[in-house]
Amino acid sequence: MGIISEIARIEEECFNDAWTIVSLEEAFKHEHNHLIVVFDDGSTADDFVFQGNEQLAGYLIYSEVMGDVELLRIAVDRKKRHMGYGGKLIEKFISTLEFMDAEKVTLEVREGNSEAIRLYTIYGFEKIAVRKDYYSNPVEDAIIMQRPIAKNDDQIGWF
Repeated sequence: MGIISEIARIEEECFNDAWTIVSLEEAFKHEHNHLIVVFDDGSTADDFVFQGNEQLAGYLIYSEVMGDVELLRIAVDRKKRHMGYGGKLIEKFISTLEFMDAEKVTLEVREGNSEAIRLYTIYGFEKIAVRKDYYSNPVEDAIIMQRPIAKNDDQIGWF
């Protein structure tokens, strides 16, 4: 099973509005969309560094367009939740952001998804707005959260 199929399987079990294999393939045709994955052993990889023998535990999809960064999707296999994989994905994402030109990252989350909101809050995201009735199946408000991107100036310098 390929990585797109594995992501689609996790999408299907985690989201009412799951992205299909076709929509995932379409999303990754665009150079502004990026993927971070976490494997069962806790290791992470950027984009499509996937040997095929690792077991995918979860993934994070984000978009970076002209300095705007948005976390689009994050999911962990249901059987592998509460094992730190979500935190590993967010940590890898945040460390990746430090080297971008963007100043902040935003995301939308269902108001009733307290587990995700708690995770985002732990990693410095704050509620900045609400989109009324944004989600369907069931209808629910979206909480818009944002986090500043710290710059890792120690990595920039003369050699």
